[in-house]
Amino acid sequence: MSSVQRSTGNVYDLSGQGRTLTYNGNPTFNYTGLVPYVSLDGTGDFLSRADETDLDILGTETIYNSAVRGLTLGGVVLF
Repeated sequence: MSSVQRSTGNVYDLSGQGRTLTYNGNPTFNYTGLVPYVSLDGTGDFLSRADETDLDILGTETIYNSAVRGLTLGGVVLF
């Protein structure tokens, strides 16, 4: 997440690829210092993005060596 537009609640991708996330439900957006974050309450709050072929992960992509194909996710969850 790069930027949260306070007037719309949308999360914008500042990488130049234009992959904006749209909020659904009533998530809370805030900042800790310079870092934006979103709080999801677990009852229908989520961020969505329309399906896009360039974002599909199939595991058969030829641009990667078959010995190192896979997916790594990272994140921080605060309670």
